[in-house]
Amino acid sequence: MTRALLSAACHAYAIAAVAYLLYLVRMRGRSAAVGAWALLAGMVLHGAVIVFRYHQMVVTPVSSLADGLSFMAWLLVGAYLVLDRAYRLPALGAFVTPLALTITVSALLVPSAPPGAMRALLGMPGLVAHVCVAFAGMALFALAGGAALLYLVLERQMKGKRFGFAFSRLPSLEILDDLNRKLVVGGFALLSITIASGALFAKARWGSYLDMWDPKDALSLLAWVIFGGLIAARLAAGWRGTRVAVLTMLGLTVLMTSWVGLFAFPAGRHAAMQDGDAPVPSQRAPDPSAKAEGPAHG
Repeated sequence: MTRALLSAACHAYAIAAVAYLLYLVRMRGRSAAVGAWALLAGMVLHGAVIVFRYHQMVVTPVSSLADGLSFMAWLLVGAYLVLDRAYRLPALGAFVTPLALTITVSALLVPSAPPGAMRALLGMPGLVAHVCVAFAGMALFALAGGAALLYLVLERQMKGKRFGFAFSRLPSLEILDDLNRKLVVGGFALLSITIASGALFAKARWGSYLDMWDPKDALSLLAWVIFGGLIAARLAAGWRGTRVAVLTMLGLTVLMTSWVGLFAFPAGRHAAMQDGDAPVPSQRAPDPSAKAEGPAHG
């Protein structure tokens, strides 16, 4: 059932992508409206998939690459719809919808985790909130990356005095730069909360806050440094424009690598947390000298 719903969401996202691309090429308001409604319909169908998977997984529906990609695409669509309602940016939809469609199709093609996976995390209160905050931050950074890409495209056209079809469809450079600033600040706040809560979970489970040999920890901290430095440069040195756009896309690339790599090439602590046979935090390590009294996870 979930695959059928996710497939239907993919079709809705495909309609939205075509509609927004038509808007970008021909600038027809009706195309943008069709895209928005199709995107909303796809999000509702996709939301049903998330709910069903949550009940199947018991803990959180991001225990595999497929589930993580699906959840990320759903949050990206939701964040864009909120942003579009506030700023009226159908041109950004031409970037967001193909990206969301690509991510969702990837989630449909790769295997999902079976029910009962990640049962080792049942004893970790607040995990769902930690994961949701993390992916919400990713969604904001993805939108910031879209705004940065549109900024670079528009700036290139203006500098080369080659005003292509997208010139009149895109917002001004000032609007794109301001939008990038707000999205990066919001994403940075959520990333900071994610890292802090993850460190608390790690302390409770392994006795230390961070493990720099864990690829996920290292890449997340690197992205935090990039975005933190970007915000500081804006405030202290007045950075704007191209440098900001390039650094935004660099930080997004690092962060996306950390998340995709977590599921595609598991290693380190986060890989151990996906192991259904790992002990929950409330359990103590068994005493080697003590006689076993039954199954370790009975």
